[in-house]
Amino acid sequence: NDTEPDWMKPMDRISGASFATSLGFALSGEQADSADGDRPGNVREVWWDSPAFKAGMTPGMQLQAVNDQAFSLESLRAAIVAAENSDAPIKLLVKRDKDFTTLTLNYHGGFRYPHLERVESAPDLLDAILAPIE
Repeated sequence: NDTEPDWMKPMDRISGASFATSLGFALSGEQADSADGDRPGNVREVWWDSPAFKAGMTPGMQLQAVNDQAFSLESLRAAIVAAENSDAPIKLLVKRDKDFTTLTLNYHGGFRYPHLERVESAPDLLDAILAPIE
């Protein structure tokens, strides 16, 4: 669903922000180690057949702007929310080495986060698996 799980919230600053289940990519966090060549907004992973993959995004690119505004995690999140109620694609200005490219992501599905949810009509197998051995 579109609610970020509590366990994911501190990850943005430390290990990076994942938009894997919506746009299909993950970025370095705000505390990226520039000594290793890593900077906030660096594309770390791109998922096969995702909107980012289809737009031509690859690992190693650095996100510079979102919808003609300087990149920040907040601006990217705002663009995802705005695209839900719009036909306009999300525009990402990315940099690879000295080259800049604008990628257009035709995505309008909002945030998507993984969750475990109980299905009442199915047997509760997870509790049985996690139960202490007697």
